[in-house]
Amino acid sequence: MSTPLSTLLGEYAVPLKIWLGPGARRMAADTLIDTLGHLAEVHTDPINDFSHLSGPAVLVVSADDLGSPQRENLRRLAEKAWPGRAVLIGGTSDRDVLMDAINTWRAVRVVPATAPGAEIVDAVRAAGEAMRKAVALTIAIDDLDIENTMLDSAIVQMEASRERALSAAQVSAVSMVSQGLSDAVRREQQVLEDLTNDDPSLAQAMRGVQTVADLLGQVHARSGERAAGLAATPESVDAMVAAAVELGGSGPGGAVSLDAGCQALSTIDPYALIHLLTHMIRSSRASGEVTVRCSAEDDRVLVEVRGLCPSTDAAEGPVKRSVDVLREEGAEVGEGGENGLTVYLPRAEGE
Repeated sequence: MSTPLSTLLGEYAVPLKIWLGPGARRMAADTLIDTLGHLAEVHTDPINDFSHLSGPAVLVVSADDLGSPQRENLRRLAEKAWPGRAVLIGGTSDRDVLMDAINTWRAVRVVPATAPGAEIVDAVRAAGEAMRKAVALTIAIDDLDIENTMLDSAIVQMEASRERALSAAQVSAVSMVSQGLSDAVRREQQVLEDLTNDDPSLAQAMRGVQTVADLLGQVHARSGERAAGLAATPESVDAMVAAAVELGGSGPGGAVSLDAGCQALSTIDPYALIHLLTHMIRSSRASGEVTVRCSAEDDRVLVEVRGLCPSTDAAEGPVKRSVDVLREEGAEVGEGGENGLTVYLPRAEGE
């Protein structure tokens, strides 16, 4: 039976735009215009029209284009075309050209210079299909992010009227919301996994979706423990830190390195910790590289985000709520700033 997400991925329509590099224009312009001109916008001189163009698009380049004086201009086109990817004509016998096309230009199809026009058209069609799936998957992930934000808001509203303990009704509501979202995400995972098999570049997005699903499961489990009056189950600090790096380390910005091997456990609220660390990592990446590490001491665990972090004293909304929850549960949350963020977590008893 079709699900809402699979319907979106199967039917989302994005206009097909084809941008031709100078060499590719000489080799394939007539064929592509004759065959796809009624279905797509074919731009034969995108370099000169750069300021007027908008992606996503399929960039078609020749092997000669990759080493031409127009290389840098074509690179800028490739960035604007993303998540549309390149089709390379020629260079199939030159390993250096192929590696450049795959690693630098993110080419999704390569055809020989002597290929008939029909083969070039098929390659462009395939690149257009990959682009459509990538755009649809991006929208699906954005929707999941919105759902997560809505969950933040719901939790904040439900916790506004209590000091530390949720009422039984509030616990039940949090548990119901988190379990429902977790089930919905997991039902769609097979669809996303199928797309990842078609396009390995989407693997990071898939890992992010898995992390969100796991986090929602933790929220549900912790709500159940509170409702039953049970002590919180200790969680792996390494796993919580790794989840934050997975969520905060994707997209544009500086690289994130992770040094997590303390093997310590803590009963700290995993949602609050992951939410705060994810926010700090995303914010710090705008200024450069970020290092995240954790180390264990006798009765506490140190988590550090080394980078230019926002001030925790100025935090507002869900971020402030996460800081407050961590401090209420015994964590020492630093001020943030140019020296990064330090968080000392209470270590679980009896480790």
